[in-house]
Amino acid sequence: MAGTTVAAKATQLYTAGWPSGIRVDAVGALYNKTTSVQNTLGVATVAAGVKNTNLEFTGNEISGGNIVVDAINILGNVVSKVPKTNATFTLSATASTGSFTGTFSPGWTGAKPAFKGLMLQKGGNKGGFGFFIGNQSGDLDPESGRVVLTAP
Repeated sequence: MAGTTVAAKATQLYTAGWPSGIRVDAVGALYNKTTSVQNTLGVATVAAGVKNTNLEFTGNEISGGNIVVDAINILGNVVSKVPKTNATFTLSATASTGSFTGTFSPGWTGAKPAFKGLMLQKGGNKGGFGFFIGNQSGDLDPESGRVVLTAP
């Protein structure tokens, strides 16, 4: 269904399907909600105002395929931008639920797309993993992309 209503937009994701298939990986671990966001992600302790965390966005709709935001400081459960005036993204992380959310500037017109994900505390996949849905102005066939929150 073409158009700009909520119902129309809900049916416009991946209108061509996945001609070459889709790969879905599932990884998980027992989550300890008393562990800080910093320890969950395994990021180094640094001074306030010093970068110690990265957000990486990948997807077909992003020019160049990916965007890395390295302007983040996480100490304990406090997430800060470096510098605090950076308006290209928002990020919040909640230790008690293991979730993170925010918005980012992908370089297209329109509102910043929202992203969300979950954090894993253990093993080779320690970090935060999630998704976003493209919302480029005028895009009638938006796609999803991947977001990763990790130590640099």
